[in-house]
Parts: sequence; C-alpha cells; structure tokens
Amino acid sequence: LLVVDGLGHGPLAADAASAAIRVFESEPELTGTSLMETIHRSLKGTRGAAVAAVEISFEGELAFTGVGNISGVISRESSSQHMVSMNGIVGHHMGRARQFRYPVSRDCVAVLHSDGLKSRWNLNDYRGLRTRSAALIAGTLLCDEGRGTDDVTVVAARIGGVRNEL
Repeated sequence: LLVVDGLGHGPLAADAASAAIRVFESEPELTGTSLMETIHRSLKGTRGAAVAAVEISFEGELAFTGVGNISGVISRESSSQHMVSMNGIVGHHMGRARQFRYPVSRDCVAVLHSDGLKSRWNLNDYRGLRTRSAALIAGTLLCDEGRGTDDVTVVAARIGGVRNEL
C-alpha cells in the first residue's frame, strides 16, 4: 500500500503525489527504505509530500515506512498500535528513512490516513465495525472523523484470509 499527501493544495500538490505514485507503480521490486529513497529522489523539484508505504505479509507481519504526517494504526479487538513515521518531507529534507515491523494477526485492521482525519479516533468505539469490509471502515472514518478543513485520504486493510482485503 502507498499513501501520499502532496504538500499544499491544487495542481502542484497533485504533481508531487503523482510522481510518488509513478515510482511505486513502475518499481514494484522496491520496498521499505529503498522505495522511500527512490520516491525522495523523484520528488526533487516538486513541493514534496508526506508518504507512507506498507507491506503486509502472509507470515503475520506488517512493515511500515513513513515520512511526514501520514498516520498508520493497527487496530486489534482489544487495543490499537500507532505506527512510527519519521519527520520530514519526501523530496526536500527527508532525513534517513526507517522501516518498522509490527506483528499482525487475522483479527487486525490496518488504517493509514492523511492529516485531514482527526488523530484521536478509535476503531473499537464503533461497535461491530472492525468485522465489516475495509471499504466500510474507511468510509465510516472519513465521514465521522474528517476535519472538514483539509483534503483527506483513508485506506483500511483487513488482515487475514487467503489474501488481505483493501
């Protein structure tokens, strides 16, 4: 998964986001810090962006590499765990990208979102929602937790089954 939020608004922000997406789509073998460093180089000369990449394995592990204010949360039935995103702006002053690994199980839901969503939501406050489709989870958070003052991206992924559901 890749979530990108170009800095600012309008065409220049979209150009930065599009450049990051092109790298993600054209370099499928790149993961983690290598992906982030390649995106960083490709965003030079743009406004830059906040970027987060997630890999979900079938072996019970989620790898998260984030720079900027893309938030990542692993929601479990009894708790939530926030993933670590490094400070910086991809394409400008990124610093050293780091990949963090988190254990996940079949009952987990991973949610990534831009800063247009409030940060203090808890999926467990929505009775029964965690067992519903990933699209319904993302849509509910968007409707209920969006700030209304900024653009927002929300991606939810249910972990488990034959393949993970987005």
